[in-house]
Amino acid sequence: MINTHCITIITTNKCTAKCAHCCMNSGPDRSGSVDPDKVINFVLSAHAEEPIKLVVFAGGEPTLLKNKLLRMIHAFNEVGICTRLVTNGSWAIDKTRADRWVKRLRMAGLREVNFSADDYHLPFIHFDNIVRAWKAAKGQGFLSCSIALCSGNDSLITPDFVDAQLGEKLERRFDSDGIGRGLPEPAEDGTIYMLSNAVVQLLARGRAELEREAQEFHGDVTLAQGPCPFALQSAAISPGNHLLTCCGFEAQGNSVLDLGPIDSEETAAKKLRRAGDDVLVNALHHFGPHFLREAAKRLDPGLQFDEDCVAMCEICEDLVNRKEVVETLRTHSGLLADVLLQKLTNQEQQTAAE
Repeated sequence: MINTHCITIITTNKCTAKCAHCCMNSGPDRSGSVDPDKVINFVLSAHAEEPIKLVVFAGGEPTLLKNKLLRMIHAFNEVGICTRLVTNGSWAIDKTRADRWVKRLRMAGLREVNFSADDYHLPFIHFDNIVRAWKAAKGQGFLSCSIALCSGNDSLITPDFVDAQLGEKLERRFDSDGIGRGLPEPAEDGTIYMLSNAVVQLLARGRAELEREAQEFHGDVTLAQGPCPFALQSAAISPGNHLLTCCGFEAQGNSVLDLGPIDSEETAAKKLRRAGDDVLVNALHHFGPHFLREAAKRLDPGLQFDEDCVAMCEICEDLVNRKEVVETLRTHSGLLADVLLQKLTNQEQQTAAE
């Protein structure tokens, strides 16, 4: 069964920016958004069956929902669910509005905030917005405040640039190989402040608009060949009010990752249990998309894949969005299930022997 300790609500695919690397294809020209009542009912129902620790509000730009966003934050805070907002800070156009938005978010019960900032946001949102939003959030009682940054060697907005603009040195969340360093210690005000540094993933719009050279990945590519840390671990709700098995890229309508409307007669528990019973989702969870890609190539040598993919979500998107690949894997699901069972049994025996 899928683990619901974390649920990401992709609140809307409308955004104040249209970033070239957006994995959700968000932009000002889109208009879909979640129904707050449906989301609240589903999350509280799932929480009653198995406690949810964290709800992440992402997008698009979640603050475009205004009071609807605040109502969802308040509803989850009331039952003890921690909430996190991922925002581009477009609302922080001056100090007064930055302070006002932060105050409203904290009064609703928001506990964590991530500010997205990089070269791809810059044509739409000046970095001064991020500075104002960051300063407004300092000392306001958040559990954590972070800046999510995708950058490379030729980027204008780099970790050092961020430090200079904020006037402080932020702890880096990941090393040059993409390995997490663990969370830094809280500051004197009790908040963890950090920079979540990452490389660009060529997903969705990024796959169509960016060159591979934009990625500048220098880490260990074998990290992308292991189990997916999100499938069966971090569910998501799409702007169309569908439950998804992960939040890595736009997946509503996908035959593998979309579990259907959250307001169907099927209960949250049954919907989540169905995901856990799916052989392809289980393969993603236990062995990752690289395993499925290699299996598909062996089952049908005629299938061609983008071998330049270096990130796990890139491999997965290239896999699950292609009908012929999914049909090949589904056709041989019995064989795939046997392979999965054997590999899991071998792992268990090896663990026991150690």
